[in-house]
Amino acid sequence: MLDAVSSLKKISRFYPLAILLLLSVVFFLNGWVSEDAYINFRVIEQLFGGQGLVWNPGERVQVFTSPLWLLVTAASRLFSSHLYANVIVLSYVLFLGSLAFLWKLFESTFSWLACCSLLLISSSFFDYTTSGLEYPLIYFLLTVFVFLYLSGCRQHITRASLHRLVLVFALLLLTRHDLLMLCLPAFLYYLWRASREFRARELLLICIIYSAPFWLWTGFSLLYFGFPFPNTAYAKLGTGLEFVDLVREGLRYLLDLARWDSISAVVLLAAAGLGLTGRKPALAYLAVGIALSVLYVIYAGGDYMRGRFFAPAFLVAAVLVCYQLAPLLADRKAQAGWLLAWLMYAVFYYHTPIASDFNHRTKTWLEWAADWEASRSGIVDARGIHSAVSSLGFYFGRDPNEPFPGGPYPADARAANESGEPVIVYGAIGMFGYFIQPGTVVVDDMALADPLLSRLPVSSDWRVSHYPRTLPTGYLESLASGTNQIKDANLKEYYQHLVTITQGRQLFSLDRLKTIVLFNLGYFDYLLDAYVQAHPEIYRKAPRMMYLTD
Repeated sequence: MLDAVSSLKKISRFYPLAILLLLSVVFFLNGWVSEDAYINFRVIEQLFGGQGLVWNPGERVQVFTSPLWLLVTAASRLFSSHLYANVIVLSYVLFLGSLAFLWKLFESTFSWLACCSLLLISSSFFDYTTSGLEYPLIYFLLTVFVFLYLSGCRQHITRASLHRLVLVFALLLLTRHDLLMLCLPAFLYYLWRASREFRARELLLICIIYSAPFWLWTGFSLLYFGFPFPNTAYAKLGTGLEFVDLVREGLRYLLDLARWDSISAVVLLAAAGLGLTGRKPALAYLAVGIALSVLYVIYAGGDYMRGRFFAPAFLVAAVLVCYQLAPLLADRKAQAGWLLAWLMYAVFYYHTPIASDFNHRTKTWLEWAADWEASRSGIVDARGIHSAVSSLGFYFGRDPNEPFPGGPYPADARAANESGEPVIVYGAIGMFGYFIQPGTVVVDDMALADPLLSRLPVSSDWRVSHYPRTLPTGYLESLASGTNQIKDANLKEYYQHLVTITQGRQLFSLDRLKTIVLFNLGYFDYLLDAYVQAHPEIYRKAPRMMYLTD
């Protein structure tokens, strides 16, 4: 009997290694790169081509949502020009880093295993461990933030620990501004605890110094691009749609999560309940951040990529749940019950990351697109759609004589290159923009990469995260010729001020700096309002796109 117990203890030592191996296998089985990631790739190629951080040559527009992720990816370009492979490797390294800090966070091995087991069955989490987007960096920084936060709340807050937490908080905001909702309550609580140890002046000085990366980038963004936020924020938050319409889409997004990724919805709810009803203030403030993050996603109207905007909150929620349940999970019967419940969900739920085996490639890109159009909500399995052209399985099985990624984008870009047109209008700009000649101006009618269109209201049928704008008369001619040929007098003046900011050659000219200040203060908004009011036939209340099942 004693020998059997001893053998089990020896075997249990290999559990962490086994779960790490399983996590790695699932990571690569779910590997893919999204179409949106190629927006960053084009910017990086423009940078290395000497054009600067631009989408179109000669026009400074921050088309990338995550400055820190773009800089990290650009740094990898110094060692390899194969950006697809670069982001997969970067994502895996950051993924391992996240697991390492989770290991340091939990005092018991099984609590760490429990947290990892939740990650293994969450599509919202695992679908974006790769994707080429900033989520691997978010996951890593969030695990570091939560580790530093909970460690500091358990122990005496030292000057070094405070420095590290403020720095990581700043890096999170530099990765995505909207992470503020998730992290701010815990950050403020930590500062309140630190105020017992440090004088107010010293605390303020520490916050200013160690949040410098965020403020330095914001200053650079104002000077270089002319605006403090990414152009994508203006395009998606300045749609002119009714608040009630956006909230309705946000609730659809939440209900879609509950339907297609039930475990993530359950964990989010459980984390809020355990955190807010428990007796540990540190966990309560994490729970408040989770709730604020979910509410913000609803307020913003959700997203078209299933589960994406909930993924950061889910990671924190999984940590909070396992951290709170750690005493219970110390019992052998509770551990057996947890593993049994996990195994049943992993095996019998119709889609979990652990059950994925490159099977998304069984459909062609056009079949996935047809499924998208048939979707009631416009919310889709983004990995499913783009795995048909850019999954890791597709990458390893690709034809070396054919362009990668596949799908319609290379052919469309080749046709555009052969046409010789200096200005091309295209909807899904990422992969298309990457394959097209860098000197060609690619106009995005969804406004993600266009500084003028992003400030116009939605003008036609829309779906979540796809907000089309009507191109003003004379706008394409303006882009092609380099001279302002917009017909409407008010919009022409408005655009001229915008051109001064985004295309002015002298970054430090007094006229440009003055225009930046006035533009950000809304001084020229009356021109835009006059243009919109003069064209009621275009800027009516744009209806939501109707789907086949509506």
